[in-house]
Amino acid sequence: MGVNRIISVDLHSLQAQGFVSSKVVFDNYEGAFAGLSYFLKNIPDKNELVVVSPDAGGMGRAKSFHGHFGFHGHTNVGLAMISKERKQANQVDSMILIGDVKDKVCIIVDDMVDTAGTLCKASDLLKEKGAKQVYAFISHGIFSGPAGDRIRASSLEKIITTDSMMIEPEFAKKVGHKHETVSLDLLLAEAIRRSHQHEDTQPLLKIPIY
Repeated sequence: MGVNRIISVDLHSLQAQGFVSSKVVFDNYEGAFAGLSYFLKNIPDKNELVVVSPDAGGMGRAKSFHGHFGFHGHTNVGLAMISKERKQANQVDSMILIGDVKDKVCIIVDDMVDTAGTLCKASDLLKEKGAKQVYAFISHGIFSGPAGDRIRASSLEKIITTDSMMIEPEFAKKVGHKHETVSLDLLLAEAIRRSHQHEDTQPLLKIPIY
């Protein structure tokens, strides 16, 4: 169709970058750039932080998010992972925590949240293991079905999502202060600017622009 460049944020499947012509430049950026700014501003003691991957498949994303804190000089941020077994889609059978979260402020990092069942169970597990507070940073907030009711009743302190998707007013009313949106505007604007000016966009793939 004539497209010569695609800019995306946190693809659920990175293999999608191979589904286009070799003539098309396909850049996939991290929504973490927006989420990181929120936590740098709102969590006073960074030494209390632990970044948590909700499953083994998301460990790469969690490690990258964890590494961004180090880039800003916060080298004592912890890292943990939840190992889970699913009965079927959107239904988890069991969860095991790998790592120490006692007396810590946890940030669950994932690319998207749908019905929020798994996310809320992960938060409960972290609280059971001694976490003081549990936040979540999710790039894409789908929030379908019972997501609003689940998050409102959950042990989550707050769930942060980017503005990649429109938040329905009904969902926002249900969850109230437990949800906040951060913007991808600076990241996408800089990516587009560099593309038009034929400047190097590779640094934006890993180094925060804030």
